[in-house]
Amino acid sequence: MTYLNREFRVLTEQQLQRVHALTLEVLERKGILFHSEEARGILEAHGARVDGECVRLSPSQVDDAPVSWGGHFRVMPFPVAGG
Repeated sequence: MTYLNREFRVLTEQQLQRVHALTLEVLERKGILFHSEEARGILEAHGARVDGECVRLSPSQVDDAPVSWGGHFRVMPFPVAGG
């Protein structure tokens, strides 16, 4: 399957899987900053490693998140300068 963006192909299935695998690696090794103490608490309660404001997630935690975390979070649009 090829993912389309209007009239041109953006990523093949293989490319999409590679992006996903590398994203999981970054989330596990480097983590992501969460400024919200409440969010960090929820993530930690579900097995995330929390060090200050940095939260590290295992690949299984990310892939299982929509099911196991019961909808505590939602993705919000992020404005990009110049875009």
